[in-house]
Amino acid sequence: MERYEKYPLQKTSGASSSGFRQGTGGFSSRFLSTARPCFAFRRRSGSGHFFRSKGHHHPLKFLQQHAEIDEKSLFPALARAGNFTQRRVPMGDPRTVKALVVDDEERNQVLLEKILKKNNWACETAGCGREAIDKVKLWGPDLVFLDVVLPDMNGFDVCSNIKKDPSSAHIPVIMVTGLADKDSKIKGLDAGANDFITKPFDVSELLIKANNLLKLREFDELRVKNEVLTETFRAIEAAKKDWELTLNCLEDIVALVDQEGRILRCNQVLATLTGRPHQELLKKNWEEIIQDGGFRQIPSASDRKEFSHPTGRWFVLHAYPVKEAERADLAAVFTLKDITERKMMESQLVQAQKLEAIGQLAAGIAHEINTPIQYVGDNTRFLMDAFKDLTALFELYERLIDGVPPGPGCAELLQEIQARKEEVDLPYLKEEIPRAIRQSLEGVERVAKIVRAMKEFSHPGPKEKTPTNLNRAIENTLTVARNEWKYVADVVMELDPDLPLVPCLPNELNQVILNLVINAAHAIADVVGDGSRGKGTITVTTGRKGNMAEIRIRDTGTGIAPEIQSKVFDPFFTTKEVGKGTGQGLAIARSIVVDKHGGRIDFETEWGRGTTFTIALPLANGMGSCP
Repeated sequence: MERYEKYPLQKTSGASSSGFRQGTGGFSSRFLSTARPCFAFRRRSGSGHFFRSKGHHHPLKFLQQHAEIDEKSLFPALARAGNFTQRRVPMGDPRTVKALVVDDEERNQVLLEKILKKNNWACETAGCGREAIDKVKLWGPDLVFLDVVLPDMNGFDVCSNIKKDPSSAHIPVIMVTGLADKDSKIKGLDAGANDFITKPFDVSELLIKANNLLKLREFDELRVKNEVLTETFRAIEAAKKDWELTLNCLEDIVALVDQEGRILRCNQVLATLTGRPHQELLKKNWEEIIQDGGFRQIPSASDRKEFSHPTGRWFVLHAYPVKEAERADLAAVFTLKDITERKMMESQLVQAQKLEAIGQLAAGIAHEINTPIQYVGDNTRFLMDAFKDLTALFELYERLIDGVPPGPGCAELLQEIQARKEEVDLPYLKEEIPRAIRQSLEGVERVAKIVRAMKEFSHPGPKEKTPTNLNRAIENTLTVARNEWKYVADVVMELDPDLPLVPCLPNELNQVILNLVINAAHAIADVVGDGSRGKGTITVTTGRKGNMAEIRIRDTGTGIAPEIQSKVFDPFFTTKEVGKGTGQGLAIARSIVVDKHGGRIDFETEWGRGTTFTIALPLANGMGSCP
């Protein structure tokens, strides 16, 4: 391998151009007086040194046939003649740059190794292709300087072998060759070479190309890392979006809080219920956000913290401590679990249990009342029949009395009978006794009707839908609720006699009708008071509309204020004073009609004029009409 080295030189002050001598010193003086800044030499075996200079003014070449001129004596001579100093080209990070020099001539290995080490490179050498391939695998250099001519294989094959191995394909290869023809370069490029240096080479060019390749490799590694980071970032963003989407689909509130109780992350439900932008919640105190957002803690007998919200929803707080050591900033995950439906079910269960208890009591009372009522009714009807017979007998007695002629012994008796007849006012008794008996029978029938209504209303009923006579269910409900409306309203029933039987859960539907009738009575009471200013009207209508059976309950009460119309079906919403309503009635009614029967319930209202609630229930094909 030919050695060719370039040394940039700087002249210092006080340099002298005198002392032209033969040999190294004379050459140095003549050279320095001609062209100053850059000097290079190439040594050829047996033919001396070849010197080249690139100066500020013109290139200068000298060829000296002096064997004594070598690199060891050249630089001291240059320094003595021109007082010049050597300046090395800066190289890469000495901790990472490792070069493998592959050349079959040891002196070429030594020279290039010396140049590289002067520039703080770590260097290894190989004298043949196989050794080079092994060292690439074992040592993993950052760069390979590869001679083309090797004893066991050519440099092109070595380069191809390096590039085909996935573990070393990324290592840049600079082919150092004396072959400057186009075919050799194409062959080298085809083998995977990254660059070429043609002998005799310029040291600065070699180092610059090496540095450029290392930079390109760094850029390539950065590109790969950037691609990995980009993909990682995309994956993180996708995971973040999935996380946000998943949490935002929940009806529960989820928030991550730090050691100070500040919100680090939260889902959209918290922003919606507090009425604040999502970003505004971050870094804010959890308890302050909850309080300012309208959440109110409800006293509970258990250790659970339950909260109500103005929307009518109920929540229970759960806190899950975070135990990950690498997330020291994260203290806990807070969730406010929506328990509104559970609360409704609990309330509905309590209501059902109350109704069941009332039903059992009513059934017992009805049984106890029913027997004596039957006695009273039967006896009263017996008295009615007996009085009719007595009346006929009285008429015969009167005719007999009128036909008996006065005679001895009869006058006194007739006078006594006439006096007693006038005393008891027999005509009055003949008129009023039947009327009293009829009224008693009507009262007995009303009591019996109430008893029957209580029995039917309070009966648990089937757990599956059964064909039901809505008209009879409405009549029974109005009878049971009579005490709620009789003082403030008159009830008008416009029931369609041809209404088909409706598949429903009778007991639960009775509960809906009862709730609407009681609400109507209360709305009218707000207008008429205790009834001293007159009464309102509750009109109950049934009919068929398409494949639906409709129940309309209209009142002449206060109507529903516009600002609360959107909330009337919300759980636990009520306008009644404490103790007169739980706010569950209409919420439960809607649940029964919509969720359990697949129907609908809505209302029309005019503030100050009254409200009409409409219940629509699906009809089953083939159902007969109500008897």
